[in-house]
Amino acid sequence: NGEAYRPVALTIRGDELLVADVTGAQVDAFSTTDGRLTRSIAASGAGQQFFPMGLAVDSTGRTYVADMMGGCVLVFGSDPTPTQTIGRRGDRYGDMGQPRHLAVGPDGVLFVADAEFAHVHLFNGEGQLLMFLGGPQDQPGGTPLPVGVAIAPTVPERLAALVPADFNARYFLFVSNSVGSRRISLFAIGERR
Repeated sequence: NGEAYRPVALTIRGDELLVADVTGAQVDAFSTTDGRLTRSIAASGAGQQFFPMGLAVDSTGRTYVADMMGGCVLVFGSDPTPTQTIGRRGDRYGDMGQPRHLAVGPDGVLFVADAEFAHVHLFNGEGQLLMFLGGPQDQPGGTPLPVGVAIAPTVPERLAALVPADFNARYFLFVSNSVGSRRISLFAIGERR
């Protein structure tokens, strides 16, 4: 799509490559077999421009789009119309400032990096807030300006050894930070034994 095309995130959904284009304010789906554009998703409402910054797909095939300007996550099925909105712009629990990137854990938990509020939101599959991780502090456990998240089923033993013995780590969350001395934060996701 030329120089005006600004892809900022991508993910695979079945046989499609989904690409978030902030210049076009849309998510484009390309066939992974022949590279042709199969459809585009452009969502806007209430005078707010759609600004897709992050993409993720869960095990059921639902697509999650972090809309940075809308301060929310839009959820899409196979239809180009959102089936659900998670969060909204605001300052109450569950509200978001600038959702930048997101990931879905193997248990269906949605992790949303919020650059404005300096933490990661955790939502369940119904869009209910579970908790926050991080915070603006530049110390262990902090996420001073989170912009990226990634899920890993395991980590090297030297990192896994840092998890307390009474905690059952089911998987791990990496968070990239644009500022601070700790540019990558690592969280173990699970429960106490």
